[in-house]
Amino acid sequence: MDTFDSQASSGEILCPVCGTASVTKAPMAPAVAKSRDPGEAKRVHTTMSEARRKLEELRRQVEEKCEYVGERFADEARKIHYEETPHRDIYGEASDSEAAALEEEGVTFSRIPWVPRTDG
Repeated sequence: MDTFDSQASSGEILCPVCGTASVTKAPMAPAVAKSRDPGEAKRVHTTMSEARRKLEELRRQVEEKCEYVGERFADEARKIHYEETPHRDIYGEASDSEAAALEEEGVTFSRIPWVPRTDG
């Protein structure tokens, strides 16, 4: 128990799907039923690994092809939407309330899970 807590607090444990370090323990039942298919756990791990690889590739492409606007994302997306500035592909950060406001205004954008780099 102490090992998990120390690793989690130092950011050593990452979610295999999204890469976040905000990982917590889930309550567990005292008796866990075994899978009837011993290969199921391996397939789930492979699927999760493939999903992470695809998200890493998506991040690489976004960083390569789009302009990073940081916390100005909502403002820049509006300017593009209302044709106050020429169209360009951008990425950055937006709060949940900023994203909701953009959706309400009809501004087209997508939110993607931003996995941390694993290439050092």
